[in-house]
Amino acid sequence: MNPRAIHLKIKIKSLAAEARIIRHEEHKALTNGRKCAREATQLNHDGKDATAFGSYRDEHYSAWRSLRHHRADHLRGISRSNHIAYSFLRGRSYAEVENRCASDNKPDWAAIEKVIKGFGIPDDISRWPAWLEEAKAHLKAQPTELKAVA
Repeated sequence: MNPRAIHLKIKIKSLAAEARIIRHEEHKALTNGRKCAREATQLNHDGKDATAFGSYRDEHYSAWRSLRHHRADHLRGISRSNHIAYSFLRGRSYAEVENRCASDNKPDWAAIEKVIKGFGIPDDISRWPAWLEEAKAHLKAQPTELKAVA
């Protein structure tokens, strides 16, 4: 195995830790937003001005949306690309890594290649085109619609 793959393994673990930290901060922001909403409702019920709590609530919900977007849309794709690249460097086929893949959720081959070029050795880089063709053939052989697993 490529000795630089250890560095990629560390990057994957760092991305997982980042996702856990973001999820924790999402939970805090959502909890604080709900708390502000309850306080504003109580103040409105008592006939007092709740404008400040409403703006704090909006700030917390905005932070929650931003964090969630970063984790779910950005970080998840990067993590997937790094996992596939790491599996390639370890000599695994794409079929072993992802048995099934929805047609609207194909891997980002350019991002995977970039990771391989950054962490691979020349032998790995020369294996990439054949591996990629095999992976694309595996994806083509899949049914067009995945059925829900019960």
